[in-house]
Amino acid sequence: MTQPPHDEPTARSQEELREQVEHTRHELGDTVQALADRADVKTRAREKAVAVREQAGAKAQEWSGQARAKAAQVATPWRRNCPSR
Repeated sequence: MTQPPHDEPTARSQEELREQVEHTRHELGDTVQALADRADVKTRAREKAVAVREQAGAKAQEWSGQARAKAAQVATPWRRNCPSR
């Protein structure tokens, strides 16, 4: 955000000045919230753990499906070639 030098007027009227102040307050609130979120290490670690757990679950499902498919590929020829008991 570029600010004009302090010796130049930034608002032409009181209403414009009020709008600028309100806008600045909003930006400052957003900045403070972003900094607070980044500083909350416990919450960030918890969010990361949830993401890793979800990713691991998805990989486990994927690999389980691949293992079942491979087992079926191996078992089918074996069953054809295996003498009946």
